[in-house]
Amino acid sequence: MSENQAKTIISVNKIRTIMKSSADVGSITAEAIQLVSKSTELFIGELVQNALKECEKQKGGAGGAKNVDYKSLAEYVQSESKLEFLQQMIPKKITVKEYRELLRKSEEENVQEISDDDESSSVCSSDSGNADDAISISSASVVEVKN
Repeated sequence: MSENQAKTIISVNKIRTIMKSSADVGSITAEAIQLVSKSTELFIGELVQNALKECEKQKGGAGGAKNVDYKSLAEYVQSESKLEFLQQMIPKKITVKEYRELLRKSEEENVQEISDDDESSSVCSSDSGNADDAISISSASVVEVKN
């Protein structure tokens, strides 16, 4: 490594591998790899510092938290619009009970939508006039094609 290159914690070989995995990338200079590596480290550092502040807020003290927990990191990512690209990768944790409640509500909404659709139209036939090509929709949201 030359004097001009800053030392990085993240492996430049891993960065090179990730960058080369893109079909749009041709040749990659050593400086570009070094820049991406250092930028990634700075981004992660900033993310963790802000999540640590979030953790301190949750615990009610200033400077008391020394570690960042997943909950604080996830809440920080979810609360910042500029981190929207991370929201699916670092989702807020929910309990199994909360998940089941969300699932139950979602299923109820789907059943309600299906019953509303069934009232308006339950059978559609093709333009060919052939009754064998009719499509029927049941209340369980299963589509059945009759041949």
